[in-house]
Amino acid sequence: MEKSPGRIKKLGIIRYIHFLVSTIFVVVLVFFIGYGLMDTHGWVSISGEPVASTGQYNSIWEIPETWWFIIGNIFYYASGIILAIVLKDNRAFCKYICPIACFMKIGSKFSMLKIEGDKDKCTSCGACDRSCPMDIKVSEYITQGFRVSSSECIICMNCINACPIENLNFSFKIEKSHPEFIHYKEKKN
Repeated sequence: MEKSPGRIKKLGIIRYIHFLVSTIFVVVLVFFIGYGLMDTHGWVSISGEPVASTGQYNSIWEIPETWWFIIGNIFYYASGIILAIVLKDNRAFCKYICPIACFMKIGSKFSMLKIEGDKDKCTSCGACDRSCPMDIKVSEYITQGFRVSSSECIICMNCINACPIENLNFSFKIEKSHPEFIHYKEKKN
C-alpha cells in the first residue's frame, strides 16, 4: 500500500467514542449484570484439558469467554482491514479506531524518550515526513527546534532511517509538550 494522503480530521473522534462505548459496556456487564470470569466454574488449560474442574466445562471451546475473545478479534481485524482498504491507509485502525491510543496519548506526553534533530542541519527535504506511518510532520518539529512530541508517534524509527543526512536520533530528557503537527488530508475544491 502506498503512503496515506493524510489523516481525515473529523474521524479522529471515533477512537474516543469507541473507548467510551467499550468502557460503558464492560462496566454494565460487571457492575450491573454481575458478569465475571469466575462464572465459568472451573479452569481449563489451553490444550482443552480440565485443570481444576468443578463440573461445568470440559473444554476451552465450551467457555463463553473464548467465543467472546474470538469474535471480538475477528471484528477488530475485519474493521482494520476494511478501514485500511477504504481509506487506502495501512495504519487506519491505529489512527481512527484503536481505543488503546487513548491511554498511550496520556503516557506519550510524559515520555522522556523522543526523536530529536538539529534544526541547523535539517535540509527540510521531507523524507522523514513521507516515511512516517502516523502522518506526523516530523520536519515541522525539527525546524522549530522541538523534539518530536506528538502523542501519535509510535517510535517506529522510520523517520530516523529515512533521513538522508542522518540528522535524527533518540534523545532522553524531560521537557514540556509541544503542539501536534499532523499531516491532514487536503480537501478537494
